[in-house]
Amino acid sequence: MNIGVRHILPVYVFLTVLIAGASWKLIEQNRRWAYVIAVLLLFQAVSTLRSYPAYLAYANELWGGPSQSYKLLSDSNTDWGQQLKERSDSLTSAA
Repeated sequence: MNIGVRHILPVYVFLTVLIAGASWKLIEQNRRWAYVIAVLLLFQAVSTLRSYPAYLAYANELWGGPSQSYKLLSDSNTDWGQQLKERSDSLTSAA
């Protein structure tokens, strides 16, 4: 079954709301969770910014980072035609 990430993008919104609710409950029980969650959010922000400008091929460090995403994803999950400009340049220079 070839299901691309783009087909499950709407699920991310619901997961984000679910995780935010769980985080809120944890923080209500014990304030120390606020620090843990803040560190995790900071880690995610830095990780995402490190993959700039190639966000499409982003992979979390848990999976090996952006340099290893080709091992887990293929097809349009990692590349939506970024090489087309280079391909076009090589075709026009060959003609």
